[in-house]
Amino acid sequence: MKKTIINIFIILFLISIYKDLTFGTNISTNKSMETNQTNTMDKQEYEVIKVKMEAGDTVLSIMERINTASSTTDINLMLQDFSLLNPNIDPNQLQTNHFYFFPKYNLN
Repeated sequence: MKKTIINIFIILFLISIYKDLTFGTNISTNKSMETNQTNTMDKQEYEVIKVKMEAGDTVLSIMERINTASSTTDINLMLQDFSLLNPNIDPNQLQTNHFYFFPKYNLN
């Protein structure tokens, strides 16, 4: 009985190591991203805003809410900037009650 419990713990430990190595936390996140800053990519300036996802929210609905005045911004550019700010995150698979970074475009 004792041997079986130890074997189960070893198996669970190995599974947790495997999950951590394949789906683990990105430790290279930049702490300066949490503060609002201005970035220049593709000659487009934007601030980085941290937003908590609520039920029913999508990337585009949040982008429209944040960028009310810049409705002429290209959707593909918005999704590309979102992917740059949130590496390894699928924009179609966002989870509620999680925080994500969104670009707020500055109008010149």
